[in-house]
Amino acid sequence: MVDHSQPATGAFVVNRFRRSVAVAVLAILPALPVAAQQSETDDLVVQPVDAAMSGAYIMRHRPFVLPDHPTPAFDFENISTEPITGDDARAALQRFLELRNLTEDRIEAAVSRFDDPALVQIIPAANLRAALLMLSDWDPYQATIDAILDGKNESGHPFEAVDFRPLEFGAAVATLQVAYSTGQPRLLVSNRYTNESPEQLIPVLVHESMHDGVENSYEEEIIASVLDSLTYAEVLSVDPDAANTGTELAAYNNVQLFALMNSIGRRGAGYVGLETSFDGDVYLGAGLESFDADSIRAGIASDPWYGTLPRGGSQGGAVLTALLGRFPESAELVSLDRFSVEAIAAIDRGIGLVLTPRKVRALAIGLQLSVVTGQTISYEPGAAAPSLDNLIDRPYLPAHGALFDLRAMNPGVKPMDEEFARAALREGLLRTGLSSIDVTAAVASFDDPAIRELVSDPTLRAGLLLLHRNERWASILASVIDGANGDGVPVHIAFRDLPDAVPAAWESQGWKGAPAIWIDSMLLGERPELLAAAIAEGALLESADRSPAQTIIAAALSTVLWADLVTTDPTLPSSATWGVITRNRDLLALLNAQPFDPGTPAGNRIGLRLATGDGDVLPGLLMDPGSFVDYILESPRAVADHPPDSGSAPSALTELLRRAGIDRGTAQPARIDDELLAQIDLDFFRLLPDGAAVDAANALGLTVSGPSA
Repeated sequence: MVDHSQPATGAFVVNRFRRSVAVAVLAILPALPVAAQQSETDDLVVQPVDAAMSGAYIMRHRPFVLPDHPTPAFDFENISTEPITGDDARAALQRFLELRNLTEDRIEAAVSRFDDPALVQIIPAANLRAALLMLSDWDPYQATIDAILDGKNESGHPFEAVDFRPLEFGAAVATLQVAYSTGQPRLLVSNRYTNESPEQLIPVLVHESMHDGVENSYEEEIIASVLDSLTYAEVLSVDPDAANTGTELAAYNNVQLFALMNSIGRRGAGYVGLETSFDGDVYLGAGLESFDADSIRAGIASDPWYGTLPRGGSQGGAVLTALLGRFPESAELVSLDRFSVEAIAAIDRGIGLVLTPRKVRALAIGLQLSVVTGQTISYEPGAAAPSLDNLIDRPYLPAHGALFDLRAMNPGVKPMDEEFARAALREGLLRTGLSSIDVTAAVASFDDPAIRELVSDPTLRAGLLLLHRNERWASILASVIDGANGDGVPVHIAFRDLPDAVPAAWESQGWKGAPAIWIDSMLLGERPELLAAAIAEGALLESADRSPAQTIIAAALSTVLWADLVTTDPTLPSSATWGVITRNRDLLALLNAQPFDPGTPAGNRIGLRLATGDGDVLPGLLMDPGSFVDYILESPRAVADHPPDSGSAPSALTELLRRAGIDRGTAQPARIDDELLAQIDLDFFRLLPDGAAVDAANALGLTVSGPSA
């Protein structure tokens, strides 16, 4: 988009805005002081966070919940009309630097720079000038000063201006422009925020200083938004009072920080992350019922404008380099000055070491947040073990909640090497009762050069070859190894930092023009059995026009595989990693679902489209999806905007269904749509027979309330 509104200085290209990721929240939260008739927190026991709670306690008892009473920190209705004078801004600068414990001479140098005529010419607004200078001698944020004033940015020029102006971009907070004539950047902040305090403007300046005004990408906005929220957290760690200015921008900054504090990632349950959350929602509190996001990353990505940006990353500069360099895992990046999915993963792994549990506790106290300590609805495991006689008495109830609750999550372990992966493959196949000849042949293929070329990672290779356990999965092996897919070529399988917390993804031209199954790098270190389920799901997602039905079917069939795996090896469900716990949840949701058949209710069978019992397929958890279908559609697996109603069925799926006795006839090409989903739902007993379901329920340690009368 090009802005021609500045003819006196030449045309400017408008690049990115710091848009309100919480646009929906802005519309909802003015009613916050008035309790909703039915709040998403009604069934929760919450307790205000206080200093007596340990950092470990609050991190594993998230989500944090917004206060149920009016507070300045979350007042979205107030736009400050009180101008901030030069004296006010100077005093705020002095106070903030003192709170940072800078030496007297460094404070004096920064404050004296506040009135430098050259600086005033670039940044005439006193609060913006103070905000920038508050970053003086602050590693890594000094890089923003250097970028704006000294030209240490991608343009190589100092900024021409940093000022307030009317913006024409809806909910934009700020925008960065670059003059065609001079190449100088210009940072403009919406004049809606002319009277904001300097501390509230700091994350705006840091965010925009990461951009170059020319190139942009989805990954760039995700990273810039996450890092400006981290910046704001560090501002509040210096000056907790800054959160309570009672203005719209403060409320926006606070609610985005709130989402970050509720997110988890690769470092485990005890730390802040970016990728997911304990219960699928990081925006929790009265008034937030209709605004859900699985993580801060998902919340940022919910901005429709971000969805229009190209994927694949973009070039960054010195500010990005400085901000990324603080994360330990950034040492593994090819480049520190590029916005990429790999950089997002490095932040995810390291952000909990910057925003530590102790800091999170202090922020929660300052924002008057509560933490969930229980549920008002009583929950007790049943008294009976699963059997064919009590299948109709579902829902199955978890006797060991830690198997399904990400609050028990631990980081993944070091991945297996070739020797251990080969041994794990052999042991896994022997458990199935395969003949020694078949096991030997499958293990021999582990070292086949062609298969090694397709799947270089030994644990992924072992996971793929574990599909030899049953002829049912032969079509997936054929798709990957023999090229029995729509592209007609073999499929590469590798780990990748996927944009959402999903197990796997299919990309038709992901590997040098050939198809690829990407396995989420959050599954690094998992056992081959877990990876086998992810590979199966990825293979079943093959499509150029994936519909919601295909997403549901792929998740359901890979969960059937997980049921078989845990029945064969009951030690699998207790690994307490993200991958295992989420797969256990998948299986619990599936085992508590039944077919939707109004004519002949089938409560004694497993299905997809209806819940057993009281309509919750995840009893004992804070999540309460009404069916397996709902569970998948409410998850990050179903993130596509405006998906088609139907899509082409991959041969791996049609052959798998044919082998199970679910055949739609000879129609070509086969389609995946709601009709096929309904047929699979009614015939799901062919994929997961009653006995196999009961065996899987016992492997998970599930119970029922009692036998049928």
